[in-house]
This record gives sequence, C-alpha cells and structure tokens, in this order.
Amino acid sequence: IIHSQLHHPNILPFLGIYYESAYSVPLVILPYIERGSLERLLAELKPEKLMEQSDMITIVSLARGLVYLHSRDPPIIHGDLQPGNVLINNLGNPVLCDFGLGRIRHEISRSCTDHINGGRLRFVAPELWDLAGSSQQSDVFALAMTYLNAWSGQPPFPEISQEWRVASELSKGSRPAKPLKAVVLGHEVEAEFWKLLESMWVHQASNRPLSGQVLDNFEHIFKPCECSALFEAQLSWTDDKCVFFAILYPPPGFILDSVKQHLPSTQPTPAYLPSDEFHISSAILPPPDISSSPRNFRSPHGMIIK
Repeated sequence: IIHSQLHHPNILPFLGIYYESAYSVPLVILPYIERGSLERLLAELKPEKLMEQSDMITIVSLARGLVYLHSRDPPIIHGDLQPGNVLINNLGNPVLCDFGLGRIRHEISRSCTDHINGGRLRFVAPELWDLAGSSQQSDVFALAMTYLNAWSGQPPFPEISQEWRVASELSKGSRPAKPLKAVVLGHEVEAEFWKLLESMWVHQASNRPLSGQVLDNFEHIFKPCECSALFEAQLSWTDDKCVFFAILYPPPGFILDSVKQHLPSTQPTPAYLPSDEFHISSAILPPPDISSSPRNFRSPHGMIIK
C-alpha cells in the first residue's frame, strides 16, 4: 500500500491492516477524525458565514502535504484531491486522505472515465478529459480549486448546478470568477493569493507551477498575516478511535504476498499493525456480504477502540 510508506503531518497516517481471515477482503486501519472533512466543515457553516481567517491560513498548509507526495521518488500523485478528501484533525490542521486513486507516477495509465468516477468534476483538471494521465500539475489544479472552495465557502462555479456543464466550461478554458465574498485576508494578501490561484489552474498543464513553487509562494504571501499556523503545523494522533476502510481494487494475492511475513506460521492473526503499542479490544466487523462486492463499498464500515 502506498499509504503505508507516508509519514507527514499533513498526511493521514496508516495504522495497519485488518482482516478476518487470510483470505478475506483486507481493510485499512486509519485514525478516526471526529471533525470530519473540509467539505463537511464548509457545509456546516451557517448561511452567509465564512471560515475564520486563522482557519483559512491553516488550510493553506495543505500544500505541504502535496509537496511531500510529489517529492517522493518516484513522485506520488494523489489523483482525487478535493475538500471531501481533506480531513481536519483534532489540532485543526488539514490532512490528505483517500489514496485509493493515488498512484506512483510511472505506473499511471488511467482513462477519462476513471477520473469521472473517482473525482469531483469541479476539481478535475481539463487535460484529464483528453485521456491524459494524472500528474503533479493536475494535483496542483485540484489544490487551487480546493483553496477557492475554502476561501469563498462555495464550490467552484457555484452558479452552475450541473456537473457536466462545469466540466464543459473547464474544458473550454473557463475558470471561476473571483468571489465577491470571501474570508478577509487583507487587500494585498488577497490580490497575491488570487494571482497564485489563477496560475495554478491555467489551461496548459505544463505552465502551472509545481507544488514546491506553490508552497514557496504561499509562505511569502501569508507571512505578513498575524496567524502563524501555516508555519507551525504539528501533528499529534492522540485519539483512541480508528476506522476501517475497504481497500478498493486490491491487487491479486495482496494479503498473502504483503502480509504473510507478519503472520504466525500456524494460523492467521486478525491484524497487522506497525506499532506494538496499538491493541484491539473490540471490533465491529463489516457486513458478511462485503467480500462479494468490495469495489462498490467506499464508506467506513467498522470501528475499533484501543
């Protein structure tokens, strides 16, 4: 699992694998984030209410997580970056999750249909509609749209309700208008912030800045702001709850090849966990029919308590 190799304050950590038997559908164990996603946070804001300035600046630190992914060798492409895949941890910091579409760059070969099924169209870069593979630049495009969503409190193109029309506008080169109402950041900061967003979603992917350049620019733009959360992001996984997620499209023999070395020689163990300090005291197992249709199951379906 790509996720198991990642260790960064802005990446949801991988805790282990749970399976009922050596041949059952594998489940990934992840920290339970009670506050939920950025998408949920924005949806729960009262009408006409926007995020606090400090929260918005903290959200900007999400770029650090993307830089970490893209700096791996070979680079890791998230492939489905949008507010629903950004969780807000107990410290208020944003963390990237859902690497179901993440792929090592040189292994990517995906179709337009895959992107339609896996991503939200308002956050999908236009080149993906031309059957191009996901790239660092397509992640940067999605990051810009995610920032716009957080800043304005509305998804890109809020005036268009049909997803297919949004995709059509993006493919023709249209981009969101500067929001009339957004989190107050100061005139100069807002002007520079908008200018950077525009550079991140230009139509030609090769003309977009890389995530490292984006982060450098953000740190320069937001340095005058009173809130220093962007530069002081820390992570402390103190929650004692975890969630099981179905692994979508597990490769053939995944359990036997990747986990067998952690199993006793006589009988299978119920869990592989990277830390000896983590113990299962109770578990709600997935429905019995989950193994027959893992491809259609995307919601968390079990919880464990330490």
